[in-house]
Amino acid sequence: MIVSLLNLKTFKQLANDTMTMTGRDRILTGILVLAVIVAVATILYVSFYGGEENIHEEKILTVVLGDTKMEYTFSDLKNLESYKGSGRYIKTKLLPDSVVISESHQYTGVRVTTLLEQFDNLPENYMVTIQALDGWSINYTQSQIQGHVTIYDENGEITDNATATMIIAYAEDGEYYMDSNIAPLRVAFVDGNPITPSNLWVKQVSYIEIHLLE
Repeated sequence: MIVSLLNLKTFKQLANDTMTMTGRDRILTGILVLAVIVAVATILYVSFYGGEENIHEEKILTVVLGDTKMEYTFSDLKNLESYKGSGRYIKTKLLPDSVVISESHQYTGVRVTTLLEQFDNLPENYMVTIQALDGWSINYTQSQIQGHVTIYDENGEITDNATATMIIAYAEDGEYYMDSNIAPLRVAFVDGNPITPSNLWVKQVSYIEIHLLE
C-alpha cells in the first residue's frame, strides 16, 4: 500500500505536468503531494506505534492445566518476574559431519517454571507440550524444564555437568520480536551462554499445556 502511494511514476508525471501548469494548478499539485506525504507518515506511525500497542493488549500466550486456563498479554508477561541470559543453539541434525552454531544473543523473558508455578494445583510429576502458531509442537520433560538438557561445546561435543535455564523469551538483544517467523515468543535456553539443541528452541510460541504424569 505504501509503495503504491509513493509510486515513482506518479511523482514523475506530477513533475512533468507542473511544467505546463498555471500558478493555481501548481499550488493544488503541491497540496496533493503534501497530502500524500502526510498520509504515508500517518500509516507508518500507526503501523509501528499502534501495532506495538496492540501486541501489548492482545492475548499471545495460553497456558493450560486440566480445566484451568491462563491467558497472557504481552503486558501480563512483562509483569511477571523476568529472566535474562545469553544462549546459543547447535543444529544437531548436521552432526557429526558439520558443526553449525548460532550466534550468541541475550534473551529476556519469563522462566517456564515461573509460568507453571502460577497454578496452585501443579502436579508433582508432569511434562509440558509447547505449541507454535503453525501447529508445530514439542514435548519437554520435567527434567528439561528444570534445565537438564544436552549441552555442547564449540566443537560439537557433549559436555558434562552443565545446565541451562529454560525461558519463554519475548525480547532478543533488547528488541521485542516483530519478525513473524519468530514472534510473538520463542523458547530459549540461557545462562552462561550454553549451546543447546536447536530443536528445543520452538518459535512462534502461543500455547503451553501441562500434562499430569502418574
